[in-house]
Amino acid sequence: MITQYYMLLISHSVRMSMRCLNNNLITLKKSINKFQIFYVP
Repeated sequence: MITQYYMLLISHSVRMSMRCLNNNLITLKKSINKFQIFYVP
């Protein structure tokens, strides 16, 4: 019973962190696209 609860909690936190990470990656890509103009080789 307790282990089930912990598994649920862990899976939920992992899902939330993945979503947060995905949002951060999207914003990072946008900012990289903005700054690519300055970093032309």
